Amino acid sequence: MAYFDYRLILCLVGFVLQLSHCFELDNNEMTKEKARFIFRQQADSIPDYHTVHVDSHSKYRSKRDAGYSLHLVQFEIDKYKYSLKLNWRRRSVLELSTPILLITSVSNETRSYAYKIVEEDKKIIDGVFFEDLDNVATLLAYYDKKRRRILYDGIFGLGTETHVIRSVPEKWRTISKPTESFKRTNSKENNEHIVFRPSTHNKKARSSFLDVGYNTDEKDKLNEPVEKLHIKILPVLDYALFHLLGENVQETLKYVATFWNAVDMQFSQIDRSKIEITVTGVVIATDEDALTFINECRNKADPSKADAFQFLERARMYFYKNFINDTGITNYDAIFVMTGLDTKPTAGMSYIGRICNRLYSTAFVLDDANFLSLHSAVHELGHLMNFYHDGSDSAEDCNPYPENDVSTVMAPFISEAKSIVWSQCSKRSLEEFIQTKAAKCLREAHRIK
Repeated sequence: MAYFDYRLILCLVGFVLQLSHCFELDNNEMTKEKARFIFRQQADSIPDYHTVHVDSHSKYRSKRDAGYSLHLVQFEIDKYKYSLKLNWRRRSVLELSTPILLITSVSNETRSYAYKIVEEDKKIIDGVFFEDLDNVATLLAYYDKKRRRILYDGIFGLGTETHVIRSVPEKWRTISKPTESFKRTNSKENNEHIVFRPSTHNKKARSSFLDVGYNTDEKDKLNEPVEKLHIKILPVLDYALFHLLGENVQETLKYVATFWNAVDMQFSQIDRSKIEITVTGVVIATDEDALTFINECRNKADPSKADAFQFLERARMYFYKNFINDTGITNYDAIFVMTGLDTKPTAGMSYIGRICNRLYSTAFVLDDANFLSLHSAVHELGHLMNFYHDGSDSAEDCNPYPENDVSTVMAPFISEAKSIVWSQCSKRSLEEFIQTKAAKCLREAHRIK
């Protein structure tokens, strides 16, 4: 879905971000609009942030040569120097042809909601995705023709080292007195961004899964294992999350694309040649009553909260009984409901090993529009592919916290680790899973039944 003249960006081979205080946000009037657009927070709860300048240059004369070159991004935060070696993602998880549906509450005799397909020109993502596997970075880069500048939005790092980078609209910047460093790099290519650490779940936050067992035939071995896994995801954003994203469809799609590109990149750490995640549809709720199952599991005393178990149960029953009949969409394996409601202490929930079973292939994650649930989404997708929590069940021989500041992806609790890795148990579970009929739907890139 990256549609624009990306050659403008691909010809720029070198990117250097330098932390500076030569510009800052005008905080004298932190309006609701400003806080929501940049930080997706209330005006009185914005996080600590750093101002970052991007100096871009090219050492290639040919745009074609530069298109497949390495992009170097370097910057310093709190005296720590980061160096991202960005490669152009040749495949985005979200394509222009992907159906995007808005669901809205209505009043009629047949049902209380209606779907509307988003027109193609309103779902274009203006940009190109870059990634750095070693530093777990996923950035959307796009060219601002008016300002003649390259702008970035995305995420890099894992665990406590996770950072969000976001471009700042020119109208919300103030320029302070230039420093010598700024004078050397101050040119029309300089870019203004902010970098901040996103919110994290507390230490008691956990992932849960439900084990409903396999049907007899699902345990049977395939004649040949699934060599290439085509994992087809259909994210569903509730209104609480859509509201945090400014109720803007294009901004929401940018976020969804960045989010699931990042999930795909983390699964590629297991084996990029074997796993390919694709977003085959997106559903966005445009008001609080659009997704009827959500109101059924809200906390009556505090409607901003929801019961996690009821949330998953009611969601899966709707998508099993009604969704295909309502929309005609069958090309997906897993439904991921991304909610802005408070389901704590549960950060996400899914069914173990049931990604190909329509009745149980639903998961949910608690998100804040700043990638709060990125790790949870990776974790829950692991459950759907029969990955158990490390330290228990079939993964009991793998320590979920093998070293100080290190956690595994399938650890039962979200820890304050600086590094998150795949355990040997998860890798073994994947090899076992792809040999069974429970993984059969992942063989094909398009699903009909």
